[in-house]
Amino acid sequence: MATAWILPGGASFGAIQAGVATALLEQGVMPDLVVGASIGAINAALVAADPTQAGAAEMCRLWTSIKRQDVLPLRAGPLLRGLLGRSNHLIPNDRLGCWLRDNMPVELIEDTPVRLAVTASDLVSAEPVYLQRGDLVGALLASTAIPGMLPPVRIGGRWLVDGWVLANAPLGWVARAGVDTIYVLPCGGTRSYHGTAPMTMLARLVTDASSRARVLAEHGLPRGGAAINQELVAALVARTIRQEFLAWTPRVDVYLPPAPNVRRLSMMAFAEAPRLMDAAYQLANRWLPDARPLTPYDVVEPHALSGVND
Repeated sequence: MATAWILPGGASFGAIQAGVATALLEQGVMPDLVVGASIGAINAALVAADPTQAGAAEMCRLWTSIKRQDVLPLRAGPLLRGLLGRSNHLIPNDRLGCWLRDNMPVELIEDTPVRLAVTASDLVSAEPVYLQRGDLVGALLASTAIPGMLPPVRIGGRWLVDGWVLANAPLGWVARAGVDTIYVLPCGGTRSYHGTAPMTMLARLVTDASSRARVLAEHGLPRGGAAINQELVAALVARTIRQEFLAWTPRVDVYLPPAPNVRRLSMMAFAEAPRLMDAAYQLANRWLPDARPLTPYDVVEPHALSGVND
């Protein structure tokens, strides 16, 4: 029996995955394949490079030490050029690239002891892309390239952006790779959690653009054509993910650990990482002894996939 871990995107909420991964590894749930999108791709690379308790501890250390300005620095020049339509992004990826090169334990995707696939989205053909060979940092920059915020990355003649758009939780691709058990490590959930990080104006803008269900339910339709387009894309992403779960939960064992509710938190709340990791670790530890696979009936619950499709 082969086991895969899928790590979807979720910006600073990726800290939750570090807590869940620690619990899984401590209780002997080892992956044969790790697939990650966006921030989940960075976590996936760390797991695939060192799928041990020591590797999980290092991942948690990185999450404890990271700051927003380390990876997503706000600079007046690029921000203004992007807002005026003179650039295809608001934030350069140079700082993120430096951080990745300093902290990734391998240079090539194929050098990880456990098979790794980094997902991205082809900006031209609208196809999911699964990067399994080549420069790891380049692949991670592509997978984390939030459209409009970070620049697209050219790999193999293709312009690639965030894996969240087209391959955030690719159960079918993973199942067709010969896997019969899948653990999806979420970036949020429904369990009670009270954060401490304040919501800045920029963080609110980013969070609102990324979390369509909350925005539409609490604030009505967003203003402006760009915002409407973002909501449409996000709604299509959520629909695709739900269809993936409905199609594949009857065919393979899919496990979705519980996770903290992050609805009131900013997706840029890196300072919240230690508390999120600890909360996720405790929840996963309590869940694992009696864990059962999802059923199609579970998936249709309104908030069943919270932290996977947000």
